[in-house]
Amino acid sequence: MDRRARILRRMRLGRPRDRLVAAVALALALLFSASTPNEYLNRVAFLDPYVRVRAWTKTLGALDPRIKLVVMDDSSVARLGRMPTLADWIAVADRLFEQGYERALLFDVLSLDVELGALPERSAPGRIVAGAVVSLAGANARTRKIGDIPARLFERGGGWSGSEPGQHVYAAHPEALGLLDGLGHLNLLGGGRARIAYGGGGANILPFIPLAARPDGAPLPAAYDGNVRVRLADVASVYGAAVPGAAFFDKNGAVRAGLSAGVKKAVAGGKVALLVPEGFTGSRFVETPLGDLQTYVVLASFVDGALNGRYQAAPLDPRAIVLAALAAMLVITRGRRPRRVLAATAAVAGVAAVAAVAAL
Repeated sequence: MDRRARILRRMRLGRPRDRLVAAVALALALLFSASTPNEYLNRVAFLDPYVRVRAWTKTLGALDPRIKLVVMDDSSVARLGRMPTLADWIAVADRLFEQGYERALLFDVLSLDVELGALPERSAPGRIVAGAVVSLAGANARTRKIGDIPARLFERGGGWSGSEPGQHVYAAHPEALGLLDGLGHLNLLGGGRARIAYGGGGANILPFIPLAARPDGAPLPAAYDGNVRVRLADVASVYGAAVPGAAFFDKNGAVRAGLSAGVKKAVAGGKVALLVPEGFTGSRFVETPLGDLQTYVVLASFVDGALNGRYQAAPLDPRAIVLAALAAMLVITRGRRPRRVLAATAAVAGVAAVAAVAAL
């Protein structure tokens, strides 16, 4: 057999059945690699079952004890008779800083005049980061150009290039910006995901607000699609770390100048405070593998991940899926060693499963 004939023989794709199997494998790989099907199939096949099994076996990690929540639940709203203003939340943060807290994250956007209140003087060292919402649809009556926000409230992106440009932002009342130390976006995506950061102009970025809890100098997480995914903490432990917001107010509706012994005990040992204006019945929920959970439960899990550098894996990189499928196709089309075919198929499935549940 001459050299040309040998090359042509090696290039053959085997029997018709083998060619059909190869074509189907490649078609599925290409479908799997597309953004939406890739996200959906990874969730259905790997991520959601993984979380449910961990919940069923009671192996979901408890919320880090350094994280405490101040929640306006039903009883707090009824007792206070109103919603706290932005000034109230700044005062609450100061009370916590006096107890040794280092950061307070405000999980809301309070931008209206009626939501401002009488701004206090900052009385204790600590970092307050307030929520903001990036408008991807364009400007509206409640947004401002992202370039109008003081640069000091953004993070410096450095060499991090995964941010999506943001043009308009819905942020805290302008008069309060001078009392804040940072902003973080609250744009949650489906499936317990969020964009790691949005561009804030130049080298500035607006990170997802729970990422403000990561230790000083810790890098932002990395993912091929630029999204971070929630690694759910045990839900009961999140509720157990919550303190009613009304406990910080006196009978006249003002933030207490000093905390009671009971509140001091409840917040003892904390370093990161999550200030939650919406923890009452009717507040927003997020779809998770464990069913619909209140948004602050999911955000608290994100904070736990940021504080400890643990994030749920991104779905398997679609480029890896295509390459694995092509490798399997080449093995299958040889068509002469069924054991090799089975071993290659099992290896591809195993790599996909491990990659889908491994931490970033």
